[in-house]
Amino acid sequence: PLRGGRRVRRLRVGGQGDLRRRSDRPGAGWTGPDRHVHPLVAERTEHLVAAHAELRHSAAVLQSTFHSMAEAVLVLDPEGDILLANPAAETMLRYQRGMNVGQLGSLSVAYHADGVTRLQPKDMPSAQVLRGETFDEQEIFIRPADDRAPMHLVVSGRSLRDTSGAIAGAALVYHDITAWRETEHKLLQSQKL
Repeated sequence: PLRGGRRVRRLRVGGQGDLRRRSDRPGAGWTGPDRHVHPLVAERTEHLVAAHAELRHSAAVLQSTFHSMAEAVLVLDPEGDILLANPAAETMLRYQRGMNVGQLGSLSVAYHADGVTRLQPKDMPSAQVLRGETFDEQEIFIRPADDRAPMHLVVSGRSLRDTSGAIAGAALVYHDITAWRETEHKLLQSQKL
């Protein structure tokens, strides 16, 4: 029915069989114990919209930071599948979407910093962090299977844990120090002369 140009509906409140009237205009015509519900819903909705906008902004900043880093970053799940990788990982490590750490490792042979002693699978940075080990600036030497030059990398790793403390994944950051090592080597060679 219409009343004063406004549509009016009967509204069942709280399932108690108590019918009350309200118009279709927001906030108008509310009566009884629920008359303050609409303003509270509006206020909560406003807060949720603001929080969602802030979350979107924070996600955009994090994504921009992640994608612009010079260091290669890999985020792994507990089985060693790569969940996230930035563009530097694609360039430096030759990561391709859908790879796991085993597939990525097959693209090169990894050695300890001496460049001679081969890293065993259990000593690979990904295996260490998935066991719960934490390390900073662990140097490794990589000989790619393709025609790229060998690389000296410094790797830092952290396990990611869920609320119960169980390992839920891992994060690895790779920094290419090849140019620095080559400069160091040339400097040592010149001092020998």
